[in-house]
Amino acid sequence: MSSSVRAQVAAMLAPFVSDEWTVKPHTVKQVDTLARPTLFIEHTGIDPLEVSPFGHVQSTVVVTVLSHLTDYSKAEDALDVPVLELITDLDTDDRLEFRNARKTSVHDTYLGWAIELTVITAKETGDA
Repeated sequence: MSSSVRAQVAAMLAPFVSDEWTVKPHTVKQVDTLARPTLFIEHTGIDPLEVSPFGHVQSTVVVTVLSHLTDYSKAEDALDVPVLELITDLDTDDRLEFRNARKTSVHDTYLGWAIELTVITAKETGDA
């Protein structure tokens, strides 16, 4: 695989992500001060596929969208529409499978949504 699963998912998400958001392909557990809405991509699991070619696995990725607003009411209002639009857009990409979305908070400061996706990944073959 030439790039991380997180980098691959970031590339898949790019057409659906607002230019006003920052994208960080790493864990949401390391959050400093946010200046604008931020999307974190965390690779959280690898599972076998029962029916697939050898060398393919199913990766679980959690995409967390956090508002930069620290007032939870304002953050919730700011995220409602864009997160729903992101999820419905993601559901049109056959490379990604939307599993669920759950409201979350980080450090009791930032409110957001944790969106669980699965993606099938495989080791690249051939000359690189």
